[in-house]
Amino acid sequence: MSTTLDASSGGSVPSDGRHARVRIVPESW
Repeated sequence: MSTTLDASSGGSVPSDGRHARVRIVPESW
């Protein structure tokens, strides 16, 4: 699991948590 791929995969919250978290929520869920 990469910090960059996490945003696309929707695995864990990457280093850019607040930004990536909002992205993985609507896309993954």
